[in-house]
Amino acid sequence: MNCKHCGKELSDNYVYCPFCGGLIEPLPESLFGEKTEQVSTNIYRNSKGVFKWYYEYNMLKNPSIMLTVFSVLGIAELIEFSLVFCIMLLDDLDDAFAAFLEMLAVHLAIFAVLIVIGFVAYFIVAWLYGFKYKVIFELDEKSLRHIHLPRQFKKANALGILAVFLGGITKDPALAGIGLMSASRNVMTSSLDEVRTVKVYKKRNLIKLNQLLMRNQVYVENDDFDFILNRLIGCCKNAQVIYK
Repeated sequence: MNCKHCGKELSDNYVYCPFCGGLIEPLPESLFGEKTEQVSTNIYRNSKGVFKWYYEYNMLKNPSIMLTVFSVLGIAELIEFSLVFCIMLLDDLDDAFAAFLEMLAVHLAIFAVLIVIGFVAYFIVAWLYGFKYKVIFELDEKSLRHIHLPRQFKKANALGILAVFLGGITKDPALAGIGLMSASRNVMTSSLDEVRTVKVYKKRNLIKLNQLLMRNQVYVENDDFDFILNRLIGCCKNAQVIYK
């Protein structure tokens, strides 16, 4: 048989293409490591009632991860700006406005540089991933787990360690913190009873679960979107649902 992604000829015992890393046969047992039953077009349930599904998308066409990275960088820069300005405000009240304008110009320049670096870094990461983001989700009544495939996690781990190193050299705690998180997390778990907002982006096949100090992004195919959304809303009893 041939890989449907890159066209290379393969033997029949592959689940992932050894040339491009694309998924060849999303067989539930091969993909999830256990027997499951199909409950929706791409959703499967195991014997314990845990729903599982695989999602893959083109990183150049779907901007979700890139937008998340930029928002994290922006928030980190805003927090740093606010803290430094408050300290300066307490030290010298008379020159507060002039200090504010000077600091604003500096931080806007820094953020502009971060945006440029972010675009370049995102393209490099997408290239290392084969321009495909591949993930498995697991959903039960209490939690949702966002699981990197082993091959992609190794690449994310290496890039995360590099980000920690660069953050240390440039004395940028935000960059180091982001790198440390990406290097240490293979699985991101959301406790559904702690989720405060469920943001729905149906056109992007995306559902965001937001809780204190935790943001999780859930990707679902069109055919299964309403099925998973309804289950999440039912399990996130304390959350406000926002449609975007």
